[in-house]
Amino acid sequence: MAERRGATERLDSWKDIATYLGRNVRTAMRWEQGKGLPVHRVPGGHRQAVYAWTHEIDKWLRKGIVSQSESAEVHEYSDHVDAGETAAEPTNMSSPPRAASEPEITLASRLRFGSSPRRLVWVAAALILFFVGAVTLRSLAFPPQIQFTGVTQLTSDGFPKEGLVTDGRSLYFGEHRNGGVVLAATSVAGGPLRIIPTPFLKSTPLDISSDRKELLVAVREGEEEERALWIVPIAGGPPRPVGNVHCQAAALSPNGREIAFAAGNTIYLTADEGKSVHPIENFATVPHLLRWSPDGKRLRFDLRDPKSFDSSFWEITLDGNPEVKSIMPLHLTFTNAGSMTCSSRSEIQAEAESYR
Repeated sequence: MAERRGATERLDSWKDIATYLGRNVRTAMRWEQGKGLPVHRVPGGHRQAVYAWTHEIDKWLRKGIVSQSESAEVHEYSDHVDAGETAAEPTNMSSPPRAASEPEITLASRLRFGSSPRRLVWVAAALILFFVGAVTLRSLAFPPQIQFTGVTQLTSDGFPKEGLVTDGRSLYFGEHRNGGVVLAATSVAGGPLRIIPTPFLKSTPLDISSDRKELLVAVREGEEEERALWIVPIAGGPPRPVGNVHCQAAALSPNGREIAFAAGNTIYLTADEGKSVHPIENFATVPHLLRWSPDGKRLRFDLRDPKSFDSSFWEITLDGNPEVKSIMPLHLTFTNAGSMTCSSRSEIQAEAESYR
């Protein structure tokens, strides 16, 4: 409260009463209406003058009618009322009259004055980050599915096919004929088949060179899992072996200089068509379906459990020596029942450590 003027001093306006209380005029009016603040009115005249005695106010305050939280209120603003000014008695006891100097605060004014351009920029940035994060999380948890819009039959000879490889213009595959598997090709738009002659009983294409001139082919005599690796010119000419390599999967690098292949539980790399072989990484299960990234720095493949036949997709990043820079399982796993599961990051990291 403000410093006391005297034990029996008379206060002759709402301004003086509010100053004595250490509050603004509206608070003094509210306390008089709702809490019985002892304020007197002089009858007569068009407007009623008010006055109060300081000793009555002190006595009222000692009764504890005003709570401590109200007593600790901070004076928010000052009402510019002259010492001799009088205030009309409020006609609505639940809503005291607004001081002339006090601006009306509406929702529109709060939005107008409370929202600075900087605050709006921060709000917009937060909304954008939230949206991007939500979309990213959703794409990780629910990867987009391939949508088939139509089916076009390319061949109609009735022979089973395996090992489909394409360069974007032609489709290459192994076709079962007369107990063997021959190399064949057709246009991606369909049309007649072309047989690529080889001296092998069973040959299945695994990859095609970036210049579209050679096929990387797995050759077998029966149904063996690991097969001899050969390079077959598409336009004709003698095939050549990739050293003494036998594998279940292989892929040509985009630059055509390296071949990655999987034999047993290990992925290998050769840069001289099998003359020298460098092991890349060993796993607890069997790697299949090797594929290079377009920049030639990463290898993707799936690991198959030979007992349950479950598959999980992985990626190896090479540092160019070639040495393994990192190995990380991708978040998709296909089970033997045909369903797809998504692993959490902690599960992926734990699984990655178990294969090191």
